[in-house]
Amino acid sequence: AHLMPNSNIDDMSFDSDLFMSVLLPPIIFDAALSVSKTQFKRRRAAIACFAILGTLVSTGVTGAIVYSASHFTEEAFPVLDSLVFGALISSIDPVAILSILSSLGLTQGDTVYILVLGESLLNDGVAVTVFKTLVGRLDGQTNDGSTSVSEVLGIIADFIINMVGSVSIALVCGILSWLFFYFSKKTLTPAMEVGSVFIWALVPFYVSEAFNWSGIVSLVVMGCFVDIYIASPKEYKGGVPPGVAAEGTGDYVIMEGQSIAPSITPIRGTKRMRLSQEAEKHVRFFAHVTAQLAENAIFAYLGLFLFSSKYDWDPALISIGILSCLASRAIMVVVMSQFIILIYKMRGYSSKPEASGRDSPTSALNESIANDDDAV
Repeated sequence: AHLMPNSNIDDMSFDSDLFMSVLLPPIIFDAALSVSKTQFKRRRAAIACFAILGTLVSTGVTGAIVYSASHFTEEAFPVLDSLVFGALISSIDPVAILSILSSLGLTQGDTVYILVLGESLLNDGVAVTVFKTLVGRLDGQTNDGSTSVSEVLGIIADFIINMVGSVSIALVCGILSWLFFYFSKKTLTPAMEVGSVFIWALVPFYVSEAFNWSGIVSLVVMGCFVDIYIASPKEYKGGVPPGVAAEGTGDYVIMEGQSIAPSITPIRGTKRMRLSQEAEKHVRFFAHVTAQLAENAIFAYLGLFLFSSKYDWDPALISIGILSCLASRAIMVVVMSQFIILIYKMRGYSSKPEASGRDSPTSALNESIANDDDAV
């Protein structure tokens, strides 16, 4: 198939740098900016379990299934290669998740909504970090394709260093951005304020990538910092800023998935910056538009390769990959849900069905989490 003169779709290949450095950051930043920090804080323990432990479980289960099943095909995968695939495929698309949940009529006040959205947000950073850590160990695996204990310990150490370093860079950049807006707030126009927010948001991403750490984790932390300390919406009468029309009758429209609810209170002893009214109502609009554009570009970009003869399509491996994804996700959700229910029971929270008038353990879990404002 020819896209333009003297070009052929078979000459194209997937550019991971384009995907990771250009298309993915707007999606992650928009999700980090729009997620309700109040609801996220209330359910942070459950979200962290699903996002961190759940991603590791999903990676391990997917890797184990692929490793075992691939030995029945002509392409037997080594352990480490199988885990790399598990980490790669365990990542979740936050924009798609947000669209699906919104179409079902759910809001960020619903436990299921914030659990799934919060998990999909943190899951991206964890999955990319695990993926990069595993890829970095590929050259060090033993000659027979197995993985030694020292390599496993090295992977764990690299993962911890990666996460801590990425978070630290984001916090440092967040503080520097706060100082920038504090000393220049009287000279910046609304357009410059909006542009500066997005420039500062990308700084920790590229700095972390330069250190071979996780730019995604840095971007998530920076997005939360911006929402809490710089671009947090003010409280308006009726809950809607002037000039904003939820019904599409004003000069600005709240798009699906956007949140204009005030963020959580800053840490004691710290001060929140305020953007101008014009900049405040356009930061989220611009973030949401760029995220949607990037999402559409990704689907179109990936779809082109379905028609390329450059790649070998193995029906057996494709089937193994799909089944391993479905199985690992189902196992992870069940295991982590039971684990969270157990933790809440141990901490003294009631999970009796009578408390909510429903019979399922998930309903009990939702009730416990929803009433837990002090979960760790």
